Amino acid sequence: MTHVALGVKVDQVVTFGISPERSGYDSVRSAVLFDRVEQELKSLPGVSDVTASLVPLLAGDNWGTDVDVQGFPSGPDVDNNSRFNEVGAGYFGTLGIKLIKGREFTDADRKGAGNVAIVNQTFAKKFSWVTI
Repeated sequence: MTHVALGVKVDQVVTFGISPERSGYDSVRSAVLFDRVEQELKSLPGVSDVTASLVPLLAGDNWGTDVDVQGFPSGPDVDNNSRFNEVGAGYFGTLGIKLIKGREFTDADRKGAGNVAIVNQTFAKKFSWVTI
C-alpha cells in the first residue's frame, strides 16, 4: 500500500472500530460516546486530527442504496443504486483528500441538520447532473 497512489493519506493514520450497541447502548448514548471518544483522542499528544466513518477506511467493504436524484428517472428497470459512507466532520481533510468543488463536512452537518452530500466523479457522471 505504501507504493500505490491511493489519493488518500494513509501514513500516520490509525483506525479502529467500536460497537457500543453490543454493550447495550442506544443511539443517544452511542452518539455521546462517539463524541467523547473523538474529544479524548484529539487531546492526545501528537494527534493532529480525528474523524469518523461508518465504513472503515480501506476496509474492502461498502454500503449501497437506491437514491433519488432530481431529474434522473426512477423505476423498476432503472439503476439508481449508489455506494455510500457516513463520515464525520473534516473526514476528507484529515485523510488528505482534495475536493474538486463544494465544501467539507462540518460539525453543523450532524444528524438532524439538513441533508448534505459529497459525491465522487463516478456518481456525478452516472446521474449526470453535475459537471466536474
